[in-house]
Amino acid sequence: MLAIASMMRSYCYICQRPQKTCLCSFIKRINNVNEVFIFQHPSEKKHPLGTAKILSLSLQKSHLFIGETFEESELLQFLPHPRSNTYLLFPGDHSSEFSSVPQENDEAFNLIVLDGTWRKCKLLLHKNSFLKKFPSIHINPERPSKYTIRRSNLPEGLSTVEAVTEVLSSWERNPAKFTPLLQVFEKMIKNQIKKIPSEIFEKNYKKKG
Repeated sequence: MLAIASMMRSYCYICQRPQKTCLCSFIKRINNVNEVFIFQHPSEKKHPLGTAKILSLSLQKSHLFIGETFEESELLQFLPHPRSNTYLLFPGDHSSEFSSVPQENDEAFNLIVLDGTWRKCKLLLHKNSFLKKFPSIHINPERPSKYTIRRSNLPEGLSTVEAVTEVLSSWERNPAKFTPLLQVFEKMIKNQIKKIPSEIFEKNYKKKG
């Protein structure tokens, strides 16, 4: 029992990481103009490399929903702006590049994000068809993801925090404002790399060329 209690005390319940790799001291609160709604698959909640928590702790205007199925009313009660200003960040045949969203008089938008593996995100969308009511947007990243220790099924795939950072930076025309999100993300990656034996990292994770 003593050992279990000790393990519990060494765990940060804010960022949900071991105290040795706690990210709380690196978190900076950001007063984002565009509100973010994150729908996270339960399997992602305790993943050591999950990034949705970084967003929910950093962005003042953010909401994190965890589950497989949700009620449309859960989202609608939080939407501060008209539904016409709400976009789902999810690539598809009918999605538009996010930078093409018309911005008139610097109006604010709502951004819906699905958090999980590509397969889990597709499952969330399938089980919550109301999300398909919102126009979908996608990102054509100019740089590869720094998510070096977690593979994506999509060659252009970004982590949730990287994707949201790119969209908000562009919509607010202020990349520097959201740099702290990427700094925390990179700190998390470095902490995890320290735990991986160098030969395994070189073989499985380090990019060649």
